[in-house]
Amino acid sequence: MTNEEKESKKEEKKKLKIEIGAISENKILDRKEISFTVSHPGLPTPSKKEVADLLAKSLGLSEDDAVAISITPRFGSNRPRGRAKVYPNMESMIRIEGGGNE
Repeated sequence: MTNEEKESKKEEKKKLKIEIGAISENKILDRKEISFTVSHPGLPTPSKKEVADLLAKSLGLSEDDAVAISITPRFGSNRPRGRAKVYPNMESMIRIEGGGNE
């Protein structure tokens, strides 16, 4: 194995990965609820924005979809668990989740 191949393997191990657990449809609140686990070996705990982007990419979400995320890190582990709520648009998310500093 060449040095380039070894470096490539090291970089591959340091990638942020997401494993989707359960996906359920909540028709009353007009959203999908998703449980997931994030793997980040050799990297710091990812931000909610990084996880939201990775989740959107792996689920094929459009830019109009709004995602609210909670992540629970586990001490001594590089595999935090999380839950996401995917809304069809930002207005739906604000109506249900609240608008923050309004």
